[in-house]
Amino acid sequence: MQLTRTARIAARLAALVVIVIATFTVAAPAGGATGTTVTAQGVALQPSASCRFGDVDVTYAATGAETQSATFSAADGTVLHHFDTAAFQPDFVGTEHVLTEADAPPAPGTVVAVHVAIGTTPAQATTTGEFFVLYQCDSERTDKGGTNTVLATCVGPYGTCPTTAAEALAGFGNLVPAPGNPPATPLVAIPLFTG
Repeated sequence: MQLTRTARIAARLAALVVIVIATFTVAAPAGGATGTTVTAQGVALQPSASCRFGDVDVTYAATGAETQSATFSAADGTVLHHFDTAAFQPDFVGTEHVLTEADAPPAPGTVVAVHVAIGTTPAQATTTGEFFVLYQCDSERTDKGGTNTVLATCVGPYGTCPTTAAEALAGFGNLVPAPGNPPATPLVAIPLFTG
């Protein structure tokens, strides 16, 4: 069977379209980060926070956010709780409540921290915002009379903040001491990475 000139041109165009589609698919950025931006704007400890509950409010603006992770940790390096999940909403402007709960809460008076990252996996400074609260915890929730004292906070592009209480106490990240509450140990800003 002999193809007409029009059929041969159509076959060649179809082959060219397949090649072009394959080229763009291979060249797409890893992690689906195209167009993803998350601007971290603020973080606050929720009144429900305690040694058991590392609950925070994070304020941000996002376009195309894909993932969210949270780590609740103690000063001795213990990870009290961690999760990775899909972003609350891909496009969001406002404040989100992030709730974490320790299976084995530390003793009252322990310095603990909550770190939240929202954006892409892998996290990148250009596509992911991060939030961090360092506080001295109480066995009671703040809204039930407990004293959960914020020591320092940090918000910014990924790589700006410490990710654990131990890192914060070692001086990593751009921490802002809480007004009127001097940190448990002196905080010195040291970059998490260079280069």
